Amino acid sequence: MNLIQHPTGEVVLDTGYKLLTFDGTPLQRPTAASEWPVVGTGVKCLFDWQRDAGSYGPHYAVGTVIHEDGNTFVAGGSLVFINAWCNERGAIFQMARLFSDRNEARRRAEERGGVAW
Repeated sequence: MNLIQHPTGEVVLDTGYKLLTFDGTPLQRPTAASEWPVVGTGVKCLFDWQRDAGSYGPHYAVGTVIHEDGNTFVAGGSLVFINAWCNERGAIFQMARLFSDRNEARRRAEERGGVAW
């Protein structure tokens, strides 16, 4: 299975017969999907990808940061940076989407009123 870049810039999992977003949502498979650029290879299954997305190519994400006190905000940018920030502060990062381009992840976070890292 490979990670491929959707025309929107989002990275999706190509299982060979269907496309899945990071949260497992299936996408309609257009014929042109075979022409989308491959940005990561060797993903064993969706659960491996969800467990450690950073091991499989694109390291840029958009999601929600949840503090221990329940406050939340949207963050987008480097997955490594966001996870390190959260670990230092006891927060959790719930990824919603992966991107192969840092600027796209940052832009998506800013569109939602969040923080671009």
